[in-house]
Amino acid sequence: MENLEFDDIISDDEVIEIPHEVRKINTQAYDKSVSDIVRMIEDGDINLNPEYQRNYIWDNKKSSLLIESIILNVPIPVIYVSQEEDDSWTVIDGLQRLNSLYRYFQRDYKLSGLEILTELNKSDIKTLNPKAVRVLKNGLLRIIVISHDSHPEIKYDVFMRLNTGAVKLNDQELRNCLYRGSLNDKLKNIVAKPNILKLFNLESPHNRMADCELILRFLSLLDNYDKTNDHINNYKGRMKNFINEYLLKYKNLNADALKRLDNMIEDTSKTIIEIYTVNAFKRFNSEGQYESTLNRSLMDILFISTTVLPSDRLLKNKDKIFARYKELVINDTEFRNSVTIGTSDTKVLNYRLNRWISEIKKIINE
Repeated sequence: MENLEFDDIISDDEVIEIPHEVRKINTQAYDKSVSDIVRMIEDGDINLNPEYQRNYIWDNKKSSLLIESIILNVPIPVIYVSQEEDDSWTVIDGLQRLNSLYRYFQRDYKLSGLEILTELNKSDIKTLNPKAVRVLKNGLLRIIVISHDSHPEIKYDVFMRLNTGAVKLNDQELRNCLYRGSLNDKLKNIVAKPNILKLFNLESPHNRMADCELILRFLSLLDNYDKTNDHINNYKGRMKNFINEYLLKYKNLNADALKRLDNMIEDTSKTIIEIYTVNAFKRFNSEGQYESTLNRSLMDILFISTTVLPSDRLLKNKDKIFARYKELVINDTEFRNSVTIGTSDTKVLNYRLNRWISEIKKIINE
């Protein structure tokens, strides 16, 4: 299964008010020569994010036309980058342009398909005529740098608006770009685990990181879980912002914390399968059969409840728990609505979580 399909409807369009005093975005414009840009890529000062670029790489003809345009002094669209805390740049918009330049200087391809400078066809950087090489190396590209001290949510929203490529980055691909760090790297390892693949109905990690977002969603909720009241604190009705805040806060977790997180998710996913089967994240239809799509809202309650409640008592009562779960999903209208309609609403989210944990507690405390 290549795509993850969901049947719950998210109402994630609420505008979050950001205080005016912190509502800032700082930018700086640079005109960089092609030779400077290639050097910066080689030195690691510009990060091309190979995790997602491999899926959308330009073919050699399209890359060749970019080289021709620079030699002809045709204006190239502005490139946008994010400044990291170490002052390196991560490319947000313009990835394929920079990647095409870098690949040409690495002799990865020869020019082809040129219709104006036809004499340059079949030339790589070593066989290109000296005049064309000089013009290419001195060609200027305008780069807009959005500084690391800009407000994270404003920065994220700006990058979503700049996200104009032929294949637009989704929310998680953009997080992968903006919030690089040890946690982001660990997510890619977690989603390759057999139990996670089974629960997400995948044969291999999702090629557009939808599985990483689901794990992040769970971790964000768990981090804000209030065990006294069985609800989520600090959630304001917009899941993407909620996830962004979590990843920004914990993006550089140390090795011990990452190991604990890894073990916790492994234990939780194993227990979920033992109680609810590998189809745990699918709803039942009115005949009691599993539907084909996944449901994020069911993931919320099963991930959280299985993590925060004692696994030995859950497993001891697994048959009763599963029977009650199935009954609620099929027959309880209010509960069923809470996992299908307006599911990112704060009250709806807390209702379904509190309701399910309460149901489990009644069973394990009998």
